[in-house]
Amino acid sequence: MFSHNLRRSLLRRNLPLISSGLLLISVGMITPALAETCRGEIDQVQAQVDAALAQHAETAPFAPESSFATLGHQPTPASVARAEASLHSWAGGDEAVAALDRAREAYASGNTGQCFAELRATRRAIGVPAE
Repeated sequence: MFSHNLRRSLLRRNLPLISSGLLLISVGMITPALAETCRGEIDQVQAQVDAALAQHAETAPFAPESSFATLGHQPTPASVARAEASLHSWAGGDEAVAALDRAREAYASGNTGQCFAELRATRRAIGVPAE
């Protein structure tokens, strides 16, 4: 009987410590799962951004072929960028790509909350409803 009362007394005194330890262990197990979920969502949102950019590219205006191009010269990345800028690139696409980059940075630094926030911003930029 003495040992039973002693165990019960020790358990009562140490219950907050035991509970805290169990909570920390469970949070430690949940955090990697959330991070992995964020990584999976990055892949899903990347596919959504790719599809939105492709759809926008199909409907965007085309520039006339330049005389330089008719001579058989290949465009440089800088000339392509200038041409795209003159055709008013899609601000939503630019914003989505930047937010997706920030989501990847947040994931890499272990900031899961920021990762999910940037994924929501990415979806908003391309007009995809939040899941």
